[in-house]
Parts: sequence; C-alpha cells; structure tokens
Amino acid sequence: MKLRRKFFVLGSVAALATAAAVLPMATSSAAAACAPAWSASAVYVKDNVASQSGHNYTAKWWTQNESPATHSGQWDVWIDNGACGGTNPPTTPPTTNPPTTGTKMAAAPYIYPGWGNPPAPSTVVNATGIKAFTMAFVLAANVSPLVTGLTLFVVVGFHGFIGINNPSGMPVEWNILMIYGAIALFGFHQDVSILATGQMPLLLAAVLFSMFVIPLYGNFVPSRVSFLLAMRYYAGNWAYNIWFVRKGAEEKLDRLKKAGGLVYDQLAKLVPDPLQLEVAKTMMCTSRFMHFEGRPLLEALPAAVDDIDAYEWHEGEVLGGTILGWNFGDGHLNGTQLLEAVQAQCGFDDGEVRVVMVESQPLLSPMMRWKIADARRGVIDEGETDITRMRDATPWPTGAYADALVARSARN
Repeated sequence: MKLRRKFFVLGSVAALATAAAVLPMATSSAAAACAPAWSASAVYVKDNVASQSGHNYTAKWWTQNESPATHSGQWDVWIDNGACGGTNPPTTPPTTNPPTTGTKMAAAPYIYPGWGNPPAPSTVVNATGIKAFTMAFVLAANVSPLVTGLTLFVVVGFHGFIGINNPSGMPVEWNILMIYGAIALFGFHQDVSILATGQMPLLLAAVLFSMFVIPLYGNFVPSRVSFLLAMRYYAGNWAYNIWFVRKGAEEKLDRLKKAGGLVYDQLAKLVPDPLQLEVAKTMMCTSRFMHFEGRPLLEALPAAVDDIDAYEWHEGEVLGGTILGWNFGDGHLNGTQLLEAVQAQCGFDDGEVRVVMVESQPLLSPMMRWKIADARRGVIDEGETDITRMRDATPWPTGAYADALVARSARN
C-alpha cells in the first residue's frame, strides 16, 4: 500500500463521522451559490468551504495546496458538494483559530486538547485516574463499614467495567488483581487502620517513598521510571515505539524462538485478500496516530527511513509481545535493549530495521523526546517535539509533514 493511500486509511478513521454528516450535501440543488473560490495559498480546516470549476467543496480536515478537483475522492481531504451557480473571487484565507475548548497551555499536568486553560478539575480527575487513587485513600481510612462497602462497590464496578470491555492493550489480570486486593485488604480487614503503619517506621517510610517519591521522580524524569511505578497509567502518557522492518527482511525474525508467528503472518491466514490485509495492518497503527501523544511521530518518521513504503510498520508493544511472549505496555521494554538482543540473533543489515522510540511527556513540560535506532548501527538520530504545536495538527501527516515523507521517498 503506497504512502498516500496508507495515510488516507489513517485519516478516514477520524473523518468518517464528518463525511457521514456532510455527504448528503452533495445531492443539493445545482443552483446553490458558489462558495469563495479555492486558493492554493489558503489554509483550510474542517468544515471550511470553497468552490472550484463550478463545484462547491467542504474540507474534512486541515489542508493547504490540495486542489478540491483532484482531492475529493472517498479517502481524500475534500467532499464534493455538487455543482454550484455563479462565481466568487478568491477571498482571504479562512481563519484557523484553535478549538474553542481552550487555549494552548505551556504544560498541563499533561497536555490534551479539550482540557481547557486552566483545566477543569472534573475533567482532569476523570482523565488522570485521580478518582481511583482517591477511592484508595477512602478505603485506607476505614471511616465506617458502610463507607468502606460503598467504596468497594465502586472499585469492583470500576475495574470490572474495564475488564469486561477488554479495551486494546488492557491487561485483564491487573484489574482482577485490583478487585481481589481491595476486597482482601479492606473488606476482610476493616479493623486495621492506615494509622497503624506509624508503629512500624521502616514500613511507613517505604510506603511513603513508593507513593510519593517514586511517582514524582517518574513523572519529572519518565525515561528512568516505568509509567506503572510513576502511576501514570490512567493519563495515557507512556513511552512507545514503532518498529520498521524492511520488506523481505522479516524472515530473519524467524531465527528467534517464539511462541507463535508474527501477528501480521497470523492475520494473513485470516484475511486472504491482499488489499484488505494491507488495510487491516494499517489500522493496527491507527490507535497510535490518533492518540495525542503519538504526534511526535509526524516529525520523527521522515528521519527514520528513506522510503517508508519499503517497510512494514510494527507497533512495538505488539512485536515485543510476540518476541518476548509477554508485554505490559511500557515502551522501555521494547526499546534499545530488545533491539540489541534481537540483532544478536538475527543479524540485520544496515537499514533493514529502524525503531522510532518516543519517550513520555514529563510533568509540567511540553517537550517529548524521541530517538531513532538502527538494528546494526544503534542510535542514528534524536530529537524532541513541542507537543503544544501539535494541538491543531491532524493525526496523520499533512502539509509539511507529508511533504517531508514524500520527498524523502521520491529521492530513493
């Protein structure tokens, strides 16, 4: 699947609802007045309208210098609303103000679109898991059997809901452990108060160190501490990586002793149609691109490989799970150490495997660091992305980001 088609698949996920809402406009009367004429220098965002060659068009997402007449297909940026009557001269480019959900923040605790500035307390509580930790303190206080019982009911419902919905990348056993631990510790031992730890200074010191010092250090210096110990798992902010394996070189991974074949190989047995298989493989990376913390990939991808169409994309967590037989979602597990171990057994040549490793966003900082490693040569490039600049960027490469990928592929 060529580069442009690959990103059209990624873009269609976000654009589908918009397209469904505005497609009926294509059947409107041919006598509709023409919108302002499209301009190659103008920047258009979602729902902006323009006309060209006697047709009105609506933008699905951010675009510039993409002619509506040639970019209005099913997976393209423009929707053809049908013929229009009359002409209008080009106007000044549409404004591209940020979403009304809030202005840009220098740092949140972590920056997410829609949190507002300042962030609404209820929104932050729901998004970061503070609510879950608050329940833990309520349980530890043992205010009364009634309060403990009600809190346990909420804990069981909270983790049970997550478990039965089986979201992508969610370890079911972790939620089972939380339910069991809450009932065993606080349901059957309500007579034990958290204040009792004061009688054991070393235990109290260890608990406080684990609850405050390690999480704080892990949030300010995420490269040194797992997101689990940093208690950042509800923030959706942890290290991740994408493995790019040159087509034809994947056979070298068979030299590893694994419990099963690569996920793509297993998928090929279930999806025999080549085009549908490529779409399915691309969709496996969609969740990473659609996540706000995935935006640094827009800057890292052009530096990673010369011809992105010559590589298969593998989500690091999925590939790492196949190689190791187990995974818990932390990108540190699938980074340079795993790459070195794989290289020792597989012996990839220069350029056959490139891994883009993106570190978590530190607390109170808008910068996300990333590096690129080659299986044979080690780290070949490093950089950092100011995530605040990505607030208005689409999850898939457009504009300068897409041009950088296409230009590098064209040189090869």
